[in-house]
Amino acid sequence: EINSDDDQVYTHEKKFIYQVNEKATFANWAKMIHQVYGANGIIGIAYYVAALFRDYVFNVNNNFPMLFLFGQRSSGKTTFAISFKYLFGQPQDSISLENPSSVVGVNRTLSRFYNCIIHLDEYKNSLDRKTVGTIKGIYDGFGRTTGKFSNDDQTNVIKPNSSVIVGGQELPTIDNAMFTRFILLEFTDKRRNKEVFDKLQQLQRVLAAGDRHAV
Repeated sequence: EINSDDDQVYTHEKKFIYQVNEKATFANWAKMIHQVYGANGIIGIAYYVAALFRDYVFNVNNNFPMLFLFGQRSSGKTTFAISFKYLFGQPQDSISLENPSSVVGVNRTLSRFYNCIIHLDEYKNSLDRKTVGTIKGIYDGFGRTTGKFSNDDQTNVIKPNSSVIVGGQELPTIDNAMFTRFILLEFTDKRRNKEVFDKLQQLQRVLAAGDRHAV
C-alpha cells in the first residue's frame, strides 16, 4: 500500500490482483472459454495450467513451448490471448514485435515475472534476426547477457521466467527450428457465441477489478 497512489512505480506489478468471488470459479471460466473458443479454448486451458508450473516443467525438460495464434485480422487471436491474461488480474500490455525496441522489452518482461503468460503480437517472418533469435531463445530459456558497472567484469543474465503466447497473420516458418518451438492454434471462424462471450467478458472484469455485481 506504500506505493498504491503512485502511478509511476511498479505499474506492471500492481496489475497482478487476486479477487475472491463465488461465481469466478475455474470451472465456470473454463466452461465459457470452451463455449467461446471451441477446441482452441481447450488447448488454451491446458496451456494456462502448464504455465502456472512453468519453472517445474522447464527444470524437467529444459524447455517450455510457446503458443502461436495464427489467423487473419479480427479472427479472435488477440481476444483469446487477453482472456488468459485476465487470469492474473489486470491484463499486462501486449508487446508488439513490430516495435524496434521489442527485444529489450521482451527480455525484461519475461525475466521480471514468474509463471505467468506474456503476449507477443504482430509476428512476421520479416522480423529482424535479433528479434527472431530472442523468440527462439524463449523456448530453451536462453536470455540476454548484460554487463555490470563494476571493476570485476561481472555480468547479468536476463532469462525468461514466464510462458509466451505469440500472435500473427503469418505462420512462423522462417526456419524449422522456429516452427517446432510452438503449439499452433489456427483461428478461422470470426463467429462467436455472443451471449456466452458477453458473460465471459463480465467474468473477466471480476477477475481484474473485483466487481462482485459484474456476474
